Amino acid sequence: MAEVASTFNEALLIEHMLKSTNDDNIRLSMLGSYLDNIKGTVFRQVQFAEFELRIHEMAEKGETLTGESWILFTWASHEGTTATMQRPAWWTTR
Repeated sequence: MAEVASTFNEALLIEHMLKSTNDDNIRLSMLGSYLDNIKGTVFRQVQFAEFELRIHEMAEKGETLTGESWILFTWASHEGTTATMQRPAWWTTR
């Protein structure tokens, strides 16, 4: 829920900032940054939801929840790959 308020406040701020400048290069930069942030927010929130669902499913099955569970879930949730502890973070390979 906190993310909703944060995202809404960011939208209000960018609207105010866009109205405060007439420089097209600055406006383009602000809009590009804002769109990147929105994309990141959506991606991150989906990842949180998938993680929480998986953890709750594991708990309901009585499976042990560990730090490694999170790491393996995170790696395995991308492109259907099998994770190993030596595999680099998925975003570093793109």
